[in-house]
Amino acid sequence: NYNVSGLNFKLNYKNEYQLIGINKSSPMNKILKEYIDNGLDDKLEDDKKTLVDIGGFPINSLDLICSYDSDWSGYVYNHAITNENKKDDWEMGLNLIYAYKKYCYNSGNTDKTGYNSQGVFGYVMIHEFGHIMTLNLNKEIDTTVNNTEECNSLLLLEGCFHEKSAINQFNNRFYLTKEKYKRPNFVTEYTKTNIAEDIAETFAFYISQNTINKITEGSSGALRKINFIAENDHLKDLKKALINRISSGQNFMTMDEYIRKFNRTRRGKHISCTDYESIKKDFDKH
Repeated sequence: NYNVSGLNFKLNYKNEYQLIGINKSSPMNKILKEYIDNGLDDKLEDDKKTLVDIGGFPINSLDLICSYDSDWSGYVYNHAITNENKKDDWEMGLNLIYAYKKYCYNSGNTDKTGYNSQGVFGYVMIHEFGHIMTLNLNKEIDTTVNNTEECNSLLLLEGCFHEKSAINQFNNRFYLTKEKYKRPNFVTEYTKTNIAEDIAETFAFYISQNTINKITEGSSGALRKINFIAENDHLKDLKKALINRISSGQNFMTMDEYIRKFNRTRRGKHISCTDYESIKKDFDKH
């Protein structure tokens, strides 16, 4: 199946992820072989169900690779964007190399850490979950708006966002304002890719912090953004449930420098992890 990057799992009628597609041109290794033979790691399946339970949005499809040679660590794509029924139908792509960080098929080393034992994979999932919570059609996007002329708020590829949506408020507060905040204005370099990455990355930082410093007159734009998430009615209450139920707990910010760079092309250009088509094309080329 060449419509997927690696292994493709879909939810079946038993609400279990079932392998339905394999891209044979994708590099295979011991980790993927285990997933082919035995299905998802139980903890990964639990993590995915946790995100669905907490967020309330289905993740109906998982596209999994396991490769040091790939420059993307994760993506999400809402098939509802092109469906007439406008019902959220999310696909999530994940690079399992971050779930089993010490495993390297290129070196012949078959040892691997336990699933998400170092927390890096949890960071990827929380970031992608931030996209789902801020780009969904059910609560955030006004599906009654049929053309750009009718949209009076933030307009992205996903559609016209409700005035009170989290990302539209984020846009008003930090992108449309004339106020100048002290640097840093972004929690990582990757957040500069676009506003969707900015709010998803800031959301991941909010979830990771035990305490959030209050804003003062001299606070940076980055801290103000984290406080925005902490005060937002759509997002603030997700924190406790996530850190109590996700497999990495609150340890996913102890990561190596590479993961902070997040998705890039081979030439080093950032790819938004909501730009499903560009990620697929870049993967196919290499």
